[in-house]
Amino acid sequence: MLESYAARYKADLLDSVVPFWLRHSLDREHGGYFTCLDRDGTVYDTRKYVWLQGRAIWTFARLYNTLERRQEWLDAAELGVGFLRRHARDAQGRLFFLTRDGRPHAFQRKPYAAVFYQMGLFEYARATGDQGCMDESVEVFWRIVDWIADPALLDRRALPGQAPTSSLADLLVVGMMAADLVRQFADGRYLQV
Repeated sequence: MLESYAARYKADLLDSVVPFWLRHSLDREHGGYFTCLDRDGTVYDTRKYVWLQGRAIWTFARLYNTLERRQEWLDAAELGVGFLRRHARDAQGRLFFLTRDGRPHAFQRKPYAAVFYQMGLFEYARATGDQGCMDESVEVFWRIVDWIADPALLDRRALPGQAPTSSLADLLVVGMMAADLVRQFADGRYLQV
């Protein structure tokens, strides 16, 4: 019974979902992806939200790494990697949401855009052996750990009288990234995280 579900989901993914995104999402003029699409593929917002850009990179690279080494998937991942590495980060390593052509649209004061940026770079580096992407993914990981520990680093200062909190989302994303990194590197720091 589970095999029939697995076959159906795989067919839906490969015959419908991935072809839709390859056909409508790739911005071959500026790089990156259109992510605000109607059901027919029409783009209704050209802004490039970095968390969605990173998720697309991760998806295409992950398909390449785990399902089948299709060049079109790797090429699609590369389209996003190049765009984000050129435009997404400021001099302090923080991330922006971007216009279609890569100009800053809004400053991201939460770490989640960086999470998907890191995950996309990491998975792409696994696919290609690109050491620059791997090194940057590690650097971004440690920045995220710092940003979560001290939100003021992202200009998210605590208000007077604000009770300290611990977000389950923060723990989840750091744990997911650390789990990937510990499989890649023999470094006990990732196990501690």
